[in-house]
Amino acid sequence: MNTMENNALATEVAQLRAIVDGSHMGSWMWNVQTGEVVFNERWAEMFGYTLEELQPVSYATWQKLCLPKDLAISEQALDDYFNGKANKYSTEARVQHKNGGIVWIRDTGLIATYTSEGKPEWMCGGHVDITEFKENRMALAESRERLQKIADNMQGTLYQFVKRPDGNVAFPYASSGIKLIYGVTPEQVKNDATVVFKAIHPDDLARVEQSIEQSYQTLEPWECEYRVIVENQVKWVYGHSTPEREADGTVLWNGLLIDQTERKLLEKRLAQTQSQLEAAQRVAHLGYWQADVNTGEMEWSETLFLILEQDPLRFKPTVHDFLGLVHASDRDKVRRGFEPGYPGHEFDFRVVLRNQEIRWLRQWGLIHQSKSDPHLIRGTLQDITERKELELMLLEQSTRDSLTGLYNRRYFMDFIEKRFSSNRAADQNIFSIISFDFDHFKRVNDNYGHLVGDEVLRVIGRIVFDTIRETEIAARVGGEEFMIYVPGASATEAATLAERLRQKAMKHEFLADQTKFTVTITCGVAERQVTERNFQELLGRADRALYKGKESGRNKVVIAEP
Repeated sequence: MNTMENNALATEVAQLRAIVDGSHMGSWMWNVQTGEVVFNERWAEMFGYTLEELQPVSYATWQKLCLPKDLAISEQALDDYFNGKANKYSTEARVQHKNGGIVWIRDTGLIATYTSEGKPEWMCGGHVDITEFKENRMALAESRERLQKIADNMQGTLYQFVKRPDGNVAFPYASSGIKLIYGVTPEQVKNDATVVFKAIHPDDLARVEQSIEQSYQTLEPWECEYRVIVENQVKWVYGHSTPEREADGTVLWNGLLIDQTERKLLEKRLAQTQSQLEAAQRVAHLGYWQADVNTGEMEWSETLFLILEQDPLRFKPTVHDFLGLVHASDRDKVRRGFEPGYPGHEFDFRVVLRNQEIRWLRQWGLIHQSKSDPHLIRGTLQDITERKELELMLLEQSTRDSLTGLYNRRYFMDFIEKRFSSNRAADQNIFSIISFDFDHFKRVNDNYGHLVGDEVLRVIGRIVFDTIRETEIAARVGGEEFMIYVPGASATEAATLAERLRQKAMKHEFLADQTKFTVTITCGVAERQVTERNFQELLGRADRALYKGKESGRNKVVIAEP
């Protein structure tokens, strides 16, 4: 070989070495017949070593560092390559790092030379560190699993609905809950959704179609409450979604459908109860009373003494004594109803009975139009405690999470949307959002059972409630996901609150099956920016900060970038 050829070969080798070094690839050469190997320095660095530390190196060096399960897969891939089942050797494997951690690598190689007998001799290949890629893929899978859990556990369905310019309608995505709403599977309506319109009650179908068409034309949010008939049963459905128009004229709605049947039944029972109470009051004149606004003297019917738990033989009612039974917060309102010249009135108020029980009453009062008794007011009182409690129960069910007692996702999202809209008109008003969820919460359910998992959620919910101020709003927005609205707070100030919650959660000890354990949370914090167009952007930044905390080790507070 002449000098020119030597120089060209040296140049080619130098170029190849530069390519390998520039790619941060760990290169290897392996003599299949003798077991001799050659690694570059980068190969050793990938696993926390220097090449000198690993000397003497051989194929056994690789076998020692690779996890046994993945080593078996690697060797099977080699066999497939040697036997002509694959055109190259390629696999992914986990390798033990010097610090005890795990490094994911992609391992590829080709046979470079053969022996005189035609057997593989030298193989050349490389290892590429794909740990970050693997971790990101696992984090994405966890996020998808979390979203699927939310969708599967709601009394309804998350969905995407499209209407194309040619009139074709479909659900490109729908969670499994669509079966509860329309009696169809996601696959049945993925390309054609006409079947769901057949399930809509005939009396509501035109109204539903009109509401969809209006949203299609105006791009205003779609919202509708209607009935469906599934398996001969009538259900009430509430739907809400936000549309966006694509370049070809297709409109895509993202939203949810919720089974409202139970709430409708409660409302119906409430209406029936209210009607019965009002009818009884009008017909039977329950709780009749009469008052002289000049002297303050009153007359009560026997039923009114029973309602207010007073003894008619010992208690001589006056306006002053009656007002003494009224709850302090309602007293001024009731007092005005007995003032001279005050017109007829109707209002609800509370009274405090002798055992400190609070009852709700509805009072009707009219001035007695008589020349002989111009100062008399007559009216009735009705005990409406049960109706009020039912109203409060309905309100509680619609806004509160039944497990933790915190607000639910629907209430929180409506609340934030309203605050976001109001603050756009007053950009000097700031607020921040804390988004957090548990680290490895699945392990709690797997190791101790879902009842213990529910108890953990209840306790942490109580810790959140006890830690935040009255002006701050906390909600459970998913299986183990929570959000907190912090008014008047910068991201740094909200992060201080998040850190307090993180430490309290970490320090609390739980007991299950005589075993003590603790949990940790990761928090993302985002401050509202005046440039943000909608509240979803703000919540998205908080979630991205949370996921950043997950990816960087968990059990920490991360502030979102503006």
